Amino acid sequence: MVFAAMVYDSARNRMVLFGAFNQFGLWLSETWEYDGTTWSQAHPAGSPSPRQGVGMAFDSTRHRVVMFGGSDPNAGRMADTWEWDGASWTRMTPSPSPYARFWHSMAYDPVRDRTVLFGGDHIQAYSLGEENDTWEWDGAQWIRDWTDAAPSVRAGQSMVYDSLLGRMVLFGGFNAGVTPNTYARDTWELGTGVLTPAGSPQLTLSSTTGEFGSVDVGAPSQPAVNGVTSSGTGPLVMTASVTGDFAISFTDCPAAPDPLAAGSTCLSVVTFSPTAAGDRYGALTFTGNFPASPLSIPLHGVGIARDFTISASPSTLSTTQGYPLPPVTVTTSAIGDAGTITLSYLSNEPGISASFSPSSITSGAASTMTIAVASTVQPGDYGVSVVGNEGTITHRAEVTIQIFPIPDFTITANPAAITLAHGTSADVVLATTAINGAASISLSAAVSPAGPTVILGNASVPAGGIGFVTIGAPFGVTPGAYTVTVTGVEGSMVHSTTVAVTVTSKGLVNGGFESGDLAGWSQTGVDAVINFPHAGTYSGQVGNPGSPNPFSGDSTLAQTFDVPASGGKLVFWYRNFCGDKVKTDWFTATLHDEVTGATTTVLSPLCTKNGSWTKVTVNLSSHAGNYVTLTFLDHQGSTTSNTFTLVDDVALA
Repeated sequence: MVFAAMVYDSARNRMVLFGAFNQFGLWLSETWEYDGTTWSQAHPAGSPSPRQGVGMAFDSTRHRVVMFGGSDPNAGRMADTWEWDGASWTRMTPSPSPYARFWHSMAYDPVRDRTVLFGGDHIQAYSLGEENDTWEWDGAQWIRDWTDAAPSVRAGQSMVYDSLLGRMVLFGGFNAGVTPNTYARDTWELGTGVLTPAGSPQLTLSSTTGEFGSVDVGAPSQPAVNGVTSSGTGPLVMTASVTGDFAISFTDCPAAPDPLAAGSTCLSVVTFSPTAAGDRYGALTFTGNFPASPLSIPLHGVGIARDFTISASPSTLSTTQGYPLPPVTVTTSAIGDAGTITLSYLSNEPGISASFSPSSITSGAASTMTIAVASTVQPGDYGVSVVGNEGTITHRAEVTIQIFPIPDFTITANPAAITLAHGTSADVVLATTAINGAASISLSAAVSPAGPTVILGNASVPAGGIGFVTIGAPFGVTPGAYTVTVTGVEGSMVHSTTVAVTVTSKGLVNGGFESGDLAGWSQTGVDAVINFPHAGTYSGQVGNPGSPNPFSGDSTLAQTFDVPASGGKLVFWYRNFCGDKVKTDWFTATLHDEVTGATTTVLSPLCTKNGSWTKVTVNLSSHAGNYVTLTFLDHQGSTTSNTFTLVDDVALA
């Protein structure tokens, strides 16, 4: 490993080592101790972060190892202070502290009870690189030591305390801030009895004028950094001051009577904040023990008085939860000189954000604001403030946002389950309810598997209204279970309801007319149910017996039914009353196969003056598994013939 720091703990007779950079490219935060025979790793609960190039010294009065700074692989140069008591590391929190740095040197002065730090590769505001500052740690705070003389800026130097001389001794170091890099071979001492000749102090400034340009009244300018160098041969003592609308906003220069060692440089940073419009003048002045004192450089800036207005259009927006908002135009107008306005926003809801295109404009120009509303934002009233900043001037425009709940609805089918025999249908009611102002619901319907028919009574219904769907089971549809799904759509909301449909075969119904009506039969001409049966109470009448309403033509009774897969037989009874001859009046029965299309006459035309009940039996084997239509037809040639026929006990056997 390389770049580790190591000191001797005289209280515990241990060498203490911390940090390093190992052969695997890893930065370490390990603490090791050596007792003269064996290395052992300590495992404290907490440690400084991994680093290399730290400064470390042993405080023999307080029995503490003092460590400062170093280079962290993530944070870079560090400015933290730690102490090791042989069991644990403790981070100290003094203020102020030396600038963050690494490759500096540290040693303990037991006479003055101070840990001394010098130089290193540092970083600070407006400056970085090798430094030549001196600091002292008293166990509680860091104090800057403004020495009369100092080595040149450097890092990587060696420094120890010479207890015989009572002095710090420093040797070497390098400066990577110049080309080519310099490597020092000089030796320096710091301590009691070291005298620095007065020499001839001089002060040199990196700038001879200070021009700040145009700045809004009341606003600060960009900082102007002035390097102050002690360029003579003796320690420089000075005081800096400014006049006008100017201020020293930062300095790391010593204030009298502390000196700036010959060859050293410090910074004096000046800013301009005009108090009025127009040209503003001032000066940065240094006074001290140098021949050119007082030394001034003129300062100049121009104050700009300006203002602006800002507005947003539209200023009121509304949308449905989860939907975007339209863009907002942000308009400005200049009052006085035009300046640059930086746009930002404030929102009373974390889920509402805004962006601007462009984000900064010249007053008098416009920008487009896009407001984004997260889908998690609940319905309600919200606000966004458009904030315009131009220097110290701030104005706002307010935009109100109303978010409505998502319109929704429910849809249900009643009844939710039906049973249909072949040839029948049923109406199912579709009931809806409106939620959050839903409007019109578009309807569609599908059946699975295919077979039954589905007809919507309405293509759409108002939310909260009622529709219906007619479901039919035509002959030929395979008996079994089906599902009809009715889907409603309103905007982005989609809901469905289902109807369970059971399709069954249809046999002959009301073949004995005992219902007292013609239910199950289709009819034409004159037909009726009368109390003149073959068996039971009623029979069916086909044709007109005459009075009171004379009739001529065809009268029929018909019914479609499924023939069992086994075939079987059709049985019916009839009784014919014929008032004329078979040429003009007759009764007949036919069977039409709806699958093959074939029609069979199962009872030839006949005309019986006063017939008796007669049984007819039809073999259905040729129609097995098909569906057929049985038709009874009574023909009356004239209104005076009074021909009619009674039928009864129609059944499958």
